Amino acid sequence: ITLATADGNVVVNNSVTTGSATVATSGAATAQSGAIQVTAGTNGTISGTGSLVTGNATVTGGTTGDTAAVGNITLSGNEVSANGGTSAFVVTQGTANGGTGTSTASQLIVTTDGTGSNGDIYITSGSALNTGAVSASGAGALINIATTGTSALTVSGAMSTATNGAGNSGSITLATADGNVVVNNSVTTGSATVATSGAATAQSGAIQVTAGT
Repeated sequence: ITLATADGNVVVNNSVTTGSATVATSGAATAQSGAIQVTAGTNGTISGTGSLVTGNATVTGGTTGDTAAVGNITLSGNEVSANGGTSAFVVTQGTANGGTGTSTASQLIVTTDGTGSNGDIYITSGSALNTGAVSASGAGALINIATTGTSALTVSGAMSTATNGAGNSGSITLATADGNVVVNNSVTTGSATVATSGAATAQSGAIQVTAGT
């Protein structure tokens, strides 16, 4: 599923779901569930009370040589949240089950380019969440990603906020309610630079990781 604007907001107020994929084992079988790509072009934002859901991928009786892969969720816009503020936008990734073959998890890939709070990323999931490349590339924008319930959060791709040459850089917050946080790539906040004034403060972004309960 691909949703895109050239220069406007994308508002998701219901579920957007790709189907599950199931194939029988053959020793070279591939089950691939559909990906979701949402692009809010130019000055557009991604928001809404709905959710993005990718289906499961299963190779029945999967053995060596078989592959099950769940489609990625890719978001690009000025800002991503449920309401243009601090409420989190909901995503759900399907499960890959290739048996004793290869199981390739979905990746959540996010890029924003708005500055300050206009470039923030707020995302939540009620299931296990695996992130790919996540970048808040506008000066001062932050990243906040969380899961609920017992769902784990895994960082598989590089995650970063931007360097700010004229102010503070954005923070990164990763949290689960009752699950593991696994960091398998770099998580980096940008540098902060301000000119002297006799009372100037340059504050680089903090990183907070909470594995709940």
